[in-house]
Amino acid sequence: MYTVRFSLLALPFLLMTFSTGTVLADHPPFATAVLEYSDNPVNRKFYAVITQNDLKALKAMLAAGANPNVSDSKRVSPIHYAAHLGNVDALKMLVEKGAYLHTSVFGGWSAMHYAAFAGRVDAGKYLASAGALLDSEDAGGETPLFYAIEGGNLAMVQWLVEQGADARHANNKGETPMAVAVEKNQAEIIAYLKTRGVQ
Repeated sequence: MYTVRFSLLALPFLLMTFSTGTVLADHPPFATAVLEYSDNPVNRKFYAVITQNDLKALKAMLAAGANPNVSDSKRVSPIHYAAHLGNVDALKMLVEKGAYLHTSVFGGWSAMHYAAFAGRVDAGKYLASAGALLDSEDAGGETPLFYAIEGGNLAMVQWLVEQGADARHANNKGETPMAVAVEKNQAEIIAYLKTRGVQ
């Protein structure tokens, strides 16, 4: 199960769970939940074919004119699904059809944030090669590196830092990636960041 820190992004979900009097400890993190529960039927179709890695169906949808930038009320679009799932072939098809690399859900999560949180290094590499930003910020001022750390994804942390991601960037609370690694008890990530001169 993924874990996520409470932030501005999670606020609507937290309000919902507290209002019911029940907090589900094993509920998926909010950012993942917004992918799974789209209110747009076209989005749901994209989610299904990308999740099933049905590239033939995805190609047919796009050839028939389905908008690769269709978004729901949370601003989720197909590129977010593909990045989170690490489906590089789907990412390529979407980008070739004009999917926006920099689009983000209402909490500021870009496709690179989703790839980082899920530890999808290959998806991150493709997104970067297509022009996606390594240091895009979400609503809390957190870059994909923060979420690679929160997901405990050492390989993704290493790749991001080695590609030039700012390991000293502070979020809106003044917290740095190292502070988050310490908070999350990510010993391997802490050790790696220290080898890069990050304290």
